[in-house]
Amino acid sequence: MRTSHSLRHQRSVLIIRLWVFFGLTIAAPIFVGMGLTLIAQEESENKSAEKSYYPIYIELIDGSSKTGVLDVLSSKELRLNLADSKSTSHSVPWHELQTFRFLSLEQQPSKVPQLSKTDLKNLWDRRSFVQFTTGEKASGKALKADPKSLSFSIRGKANEAHPQGAPLGDFEFPLNKIRGIRLRVAFLSDNSFEKALNDKPPTQDVVFVRRGPQLLRVQGTFKGMDATHVSIEFQGKTRKIKRDRIQGIIFSNLNSKPQKGYSGTLHLEGYSNLPAVPEAFKVVEGKTPTLDFKVGEIISSLPTNKIQKLTFASDRLSFLSDLKPIEVKEKAFLGAPFKFKRDKAVTGSPMRMKGKVFRKGLGVHSQSTLDYELKKEYETFSAIVGLQDGSSRHAKTVARIFTDGKEVWKQEFSYGDAPQAVNISIKGVNILRLEVDFGADTLDIGDQVNWAEARVLKGN
Repeated sequence: MRTSHSLRHQRSVLIIRLWVFFGLTIAAPIFVGMGLTLIAQEESENKSAEKSYYPIYIELIDGSSKTGVLDVLSSKELRLNLADSKSTSHSVPWHELQTFRFLSLEQQPSKVPQLSKTDLKNLWDRRSFVQFTTGEKASGKALKADPKSLSFSIRGKANEAHPQGAPLGDFEFPLNKIRGIRLRVAFLSDNSFEKALNDKPPTQDVVFVRRGPQLLRVQGTFKGMDATHVSIEFQGKTRKIKRDRIQGIIFSNLNSKPQKGYSGTLHLEGYSNLPAVPEAFKVVEGKTPTLDFKVGEIISSLPTNKIQKLTFASDRLSFLSDLKPIEVKEKAFLGAPFKFKRDKAVTGSPMRMKGKVFRKGLGVHSQSTLDYELKKEYETFSAIVGLQDGSSRHAKTVARIFTDGKEVWKQEFSYGDAPQAVNISIKGVNILRLEVDFGADTLDIGDQVNWAEARVLKGN
């Protein structure tokens, strides 16, 4: 019996030892592999964290400036992590920005060298360029064009290898965003092209042809351009003119519409500028990060190291909360009316809609009418309109916008409705009216409405 028990014991120990041996033999590579995977993941995350560190410098329209690390960049806002902030991400709408710059690691913001008016004129006299309807100008070479778009090669700083400027890339721009193209250097004996370029848009496209010491104007409809000729419909026929005889082209663009989105100006190396709506910040491993931007409906891309800065139209932008209305009408269903508030909800609390806080705007209560005199100086009105968080569950109201007495926008709101973005043309408008009325219930129970970020933008 003892021998039997001893044999069984020895067999059990042997089996356990074999299981341990084979188990370790099989599991060891797995554990090692898991360990290597975790190490690789950690190294990848560390590398990713290093690659995602992109410092930026911003100046706000209130005069303050901040330096931080870029978190998110979209067509609506940018988010950055501030060195002096405990919050993980700080959101800044584009319309609150005056200047935005990408920085190299440990680089401090520096000013782009400014040329005198004389030096700047001499610089552009030696260049061919494209000029946009908003006034920006980029030097380079027009490659080809059709009635819808222009292909243009932009050049940056001049150097020994590229005396006319180092190429920054080939771009496509919508023709309805282009005021004119100069195909050659300045024609010193006749500056009628430059005068026309900065005058009112012509009713027809105009081709300026060199003829002796003067420029001949050929008016018609632009049909296209290739490497050797420009085509224009003139006196009922499409005619081709050699490019080497043409000084420049000015487009009528009478039906050009305001750029959608919050437009800024990209300042490139070599003093070229582009109108741009920032779209996205992209990172590709092993390459310089790029900024996607939109001109019209066409999206282009530029390496961030070719961008000096991005500025916004703060000198052309006015918030209605910073302007004084020429007339205010406020009426309650019963009792005393609520007075409108600047940069606050009508109750005096921060403007908040669907959890988002807005720092600029107008807080009103039905019934409310605010009239602003614009003196025909502005082109676009934009706002985000909706009910203040905390409004009564019985809230029902209607918001309207009038331009010179004509209703151009209307939206009804009830409790729980999402705020609505509005963007309308006010070109040539003298009086802008913002109205909030009783809703379908004809009552004013909790009708707290925000005209958040209400602003008007001048043309260039």
